[in-house]
Amino acid sequence: MKDKYDSRPDYCRRIIKSRRELATSSLVADRYACGQQIYRSRNSIVYQGWDTVSGNAVVLKKLPDGASPQRVAEFCREGTILKLQTHPGLIHGEGYFFSHEQHWLVMEPARGELLLDLLASGETCKWPIKFKIKILKNIACAIKALHKLRWEHGDIKPDNLFINTKDANVTILDYSSSAVIGSPRATQSYSPEWRPSWLLNGRIDTRADAYGLALLAISLWFPHKRVSEMKTISWIAYRFVKIVSKM
Repeated sequence: MKDKYDSRPDYCRRIIKSRRELATSSLVADRYACGQQIYRSRNSIVYQGWDTVSGNAVVLKKLPDGASPQRVAEFCREGTILKLQTHPGLIHGEGYFFSHEQHWLVMEPARGELLLDLLASGETCKWPIKFKIKILKNIACAIKALHKLRWEHGDIKPDNLFINTKDANVTILDYSSSAVIGSPRATQSYSPEWRPSWLLNGRIDTRADAYGLALLAISLWFPHKRVSEMKTISWIAYRFVKIVSKM
């Protein structure tokens, strides 16, 4: 299947056709052309984009108007993590910009297909066990690389994972819930199904990411069930976290 974003999308060629147009275009941070909207939630708006200097495709993420100071701080932190990343399994980019009175993140396009969609379509049921294990190993390696930088991801779930169905390579997205390991833990979670209340106490460590990875592993074998409704599965994930924390 074709990658979700091409190197230079057609809409970019339609928007900007000459150097004269570039001179008069309203660019994010005087460099990035903003194109079609990809996704919108109450917390952010995501657009296709184009780097007018390198000619490469990018993804632009913008905060909606009226965002709280806490959300702005999270957005800036997300930009910091984007610039730190070098592991191929972690999304990276140019980071945070304040442009045209708006808060922006600029990052590379994710390659592959969203795991959430693959689970919903039943595509994961066709994968051999070795392929599933390879995906989980790649996710674990990416998470470990983030932990080495002293950051917890904090929101490991199918919504934040792109999978290349040809080679099992992964890309982990969205650092909005990330925090420095050892810092005070937030009292709320954007994804309570994947981050239960008992993980909201104390200081930031790696337990939330271990729990999310355990639920991902189980959901690959039970793609049509909601993990939050499966008490046995939640217990298994909990035991997994306890074992990992002792290693």
